[in-house]
This record gives sequence, C-alpha cells and structure tokens, in this order.
Amino acid sequence: ILESAQQGLLIGRGGYKPRDICVSAPTGSGKTLSFVIPIIQVLMDRVVCEVRALAVLPTKELAQQVHRVFASYAEGTTVKVVMLAGQKSFAAEQASLSEHRWNMRRSLADIVVATPGRLIDHMTKNSGLCLEHLRFLVIDEADRMIDSMHQSWLSQVMGAVYRSRAEPGSVFRRTEAACITSARCVCVCVCVCVCYLLWGD
Repeated sequence: ILESAQQGLLIGRGGYKPRDICVSAPTGSGKTLSFVIPIIQVLMDRVVCEVRALAVLPTKELAQQVHRVFASYAEGTTVKVVMLAGQKSFAAEQASLSEHRWNMRRSLADIVVATPGRLIDHMTKNSGLCLEHLRFLVIDEADRMIDSMHQSWLSQVMGAVYRSRAEPGSVFRRTEAACITSARCVCVCVCVCVCYLLWGD
C-alpha cells in the first residue's frame, strides 16, 4: 500500500487519491505504529504548535497505551503529545492543552490522545481545545467505538473541525467533508480506522 501510494498508483473515486485509511489486523501486529510514525513524521516540521492529530480510544487503558507509544516516538522532537482520559484532574489536563498570554491562546499540544467522554468534556467546557487545525483523526478499536457513537462525539468533533467556516471574518475556510457513515466490522481482530482531514493536497 505504501509503495503504491508513493508511486501515485492508488486512485479513488473521481480520480482522486484516497485520503481515508481503514486497517483491520490481529492484536500485536503493529497497527499503532502504522499511524503513530507517519503522524509524527508529518508533524516534525511544523512551525506553530496546534492540535493537528486526534486519536480517540474506547477506554482509559488503551488511551494510556497509545499515549505511551506516541510519547516514545516523539521523544527528541518538538512534537508535543497530551492525553485526555481522566487520569489527571480536569484542570491539569486543561493546563496541558493551552496557555493564555497577553489575551492570546497558545496551544501546547500537537497530538491529543483521548477517550470519547473526556474529549467531549473538554470540548463543551471551553477548555482551550481547538480542533480547527486538525489534520489527522484516528479512531482506534473502531468496532468497539461504534457502540459509543450514541454520545455523538464524532459529530461534535466534525463540528469543531469546520467551525471556522461559520465565521464570516475567517481567512481560512475548510471545505466540509461528506456525510459520515460507520459500518460494524464483522471480524474477530482489533480494528483501527485512520481518517485524514487535510486542507488540500
């Protein structure tokens, strides 16, 4: 797949290169690294720190595991990884997301690893979590995450990603994505879905 992508052989509907990736593989086969390494590699060259990658996992334990992998591979770079899973107090998590200086918000996170409930808590309580610059959305354990879709966390994330479109004075406006659909994975292995939200090619 990677070789075909590099050579430009993969063509999706309408002649466009596919941007969304869905991976299904047994536990322990390296799915986590398949999204951790490319995301960190892309973000290593970033100039301004903003939340550009969001990984959502169904449980606190899984979020901790993925956070550890992200933190391990981000070591030695300027990429900053933050976890929102209730392991720390809400105030401590809030302080790790952003800081305010001279009435300006400055992001302290490039990558956020979260559970759905805690993610929505931060989004609804205006904790400094800004997703308008998001490029990568990772839905890990996708088959299990479908069961939590009733929390409508995904639609709230999409609303936050495209929020700038509603602001008439905004210079940068993102094109809204197509309708989001989800299908249950009928398999016994663990699934991960990686969705790329890009500003363009």
